[in-house]
Amino acid sequence: MGIKEPLISILIPLYNVETFVEKCLNSLFENTIIKDCEVIICNDGSTDSSFEIVKKICDLHSDLNVVLIDNEKNQGLPKTRQILLDAAKGKYIICVDSDDYVEKNYLESLYNCAETNSADITSCNGRYENVDGSFICMQNMKFGETPLETVCDILLNKNYGYVWSRLIRRDFILQNNISWNPAITIYEDFVIIIKVLLANPKCAYVDECLYHYIKRSNSMVSLFFTERLFEKHFVAFQELERLFNPIKSKDLERAFLFRKLIIRYNVLFKSAKSVMKKNFRIFPETNKVLDDPIVKYSKVKILLMKLQSKSKFLSYTLICIYRFFKKVK
Repeated sequence: MGIKEPLISILIPLYNVETFVEKCLNSLFENTIIKDCEVIICNDGSTDSSFEIVKKICDLHSDLNVVLIDNEKNQGLPKTRQILLDAAKGKYIICVDSDDYVEKNYLESLYNCAETNSADITSCNGRYENVDGSFICMQNMKFGETPLETVCDILLNKNYGYVWSRLIRRDFILQNNISWNPAITIYEDFVIIIKVLLANPKCAYVDECLYHYIKRSNSMVSLFFTERLFEKHFVAFQELERLFNPIKSKDLERAFLFRKLIIRYNVLFKSAKSVMKKNFRIFPETNKVLDDPIVKYSKVKILLMKLQSKSKFLSYTLICIYRFFKKVK
């Protein structure tokens, strides 16, 4: 008799989350169908006691199907996610971050919805909250009318490029050769979800808040663009450009221009001066959407960006003056 295929492979990257991981695992292990799933945890070179805590908790749940992987040296999140995916054996996969936690019916609700609808990807809503549990916002993950519409919504910040809210059929990922690119170390989940959606999956949606996303003070995402952070964004955008090039869609073009404009805005107004100077003329094609209602920047900033195409010297001088008064160094 063969080994029964797990219903879901729960993929958990682990890195320096000793304060949070116990709550994360306990919430998962209390899930209603956890005994029919597998939990795969990959320690990505943690320097705190995260992995020791995980092993102790797992020893208390020896009846569950838990796989532990130890990278020993830090590999980074995208490579760790791929290691987890390669180890998965379940019909579906889902990613859970080790500093977050879930509702008891998280797995069962997503699984039942996927099975009922024969879906390739199934989403649920999430609650974005601070470490102390205080509410920040609710994140609605409902799909658009088509997968391409959802891609546009993600680019326009009307939806989210998170993996934790999405249960994905593993065969769909394998059949479409979808994988994490280790060179993309920011926007990595954003890119993977877009890859899935561009493969035209059948989508389903659970209108329940089943996931709790914790905002930590040492989050990797910074509002200030250093040269290193800019380079990471640029690599991700090159990949998106490659994915979008074969697709002829005005809606997608508009949405991608809007997303590029966010990078341009950050370079000009929220970056180190060296980044601004080196990349002053980045994404000039985004001028096409400066007057679009989706753009919510101040009139002064829009005027300064429009001026870039007319006079580099004058616009650069005025932007430097603006940054000086706003104390952007």
